Amino acid sequence: MSLMNAPAEVTPAQAMQWRLRQQHLVALAPDLVATASRLCGVHAQVMSGAAQIVGVRTSSFTTPDLDDALWQQRTLVKTWGMRGTLHLFPASELPLWAAAFKQRQWPRFTPAWEKYHGVKPDDLRQITAAVGEVLPGRVLTRDELAIEIAADLRKPALAEKIRSGWGVMLKPAAAGGLLCFGPDRDRNVTFTDPRSHLPTVAWDDIDPDYAIREIVTRFLDTYGPATHEDFGRWWGTDAASARRVF
Repeated sequence: MSLMNAPAEVTPAQAMQWRLRQQHLVALAPDLVATASRLCGVHAQVMSGAAQIVGVRTSSFTTPDLDDALWQQRTLVKTWGMRGTLHLFPASELPLWAAAFKQRQWPRFTPAWEKYHGVKPDDLRQITAAVGEVLPGRVLTRDELAIEIAADLRKPALAEKIRSGWGVMLKPAAAGGLLCFGPDRDRNVTFTDPRSHLPTVAWDDIDPDYAIREIVTRFLDTYGPATHEDFGRWWGTDAASARRVF
């Protein structure tokens, strides 16, 4: 359609039709990786919810397929993503997402943040660097990782902070591509290094500016029509920052 003949505005019905098609709710995706790629990551704060999200969008899906893709085939990877919540991403795309996440890797360090979490910004930066030192080639529970980091930094008091169930101290490492989830051990979550966990993935350096442009384009392709405020809520940033990105 030429711009001369394009409608002046998109109607609600047209927007709904676009979204249903783009999100594989009309025509199913051929596999889990295609679904996760199209959705810009599958929200997985609750894994049973992730199974429902992909189940209605993926042909020939059965619940065991999700574990197989994550832990056997390793075509999907679980990590903290948008808004600091858990997501499943195509393993081959993790370098792109990590490059984009670097633009919002660190929280806003305010006196209130420091008081609430009981750590200084330098502590969090040291914890993040230590993850990159102690985790490669290993699969550790949260408690094991906390002990290793505290020992590496010679700051035993930090171990308890790292054990926080919300993972605040580990999210910057995930955003920086230094950490992802491994398979559960008994009832304990584990963490590992993405580069050793995904040995077939190409970890070439990706320019963060290119990466965020690519993510914005994908977001609009799947969830548009949308404004910068919509993107900001999805990405986990304020409206002013989202406007600058757009």
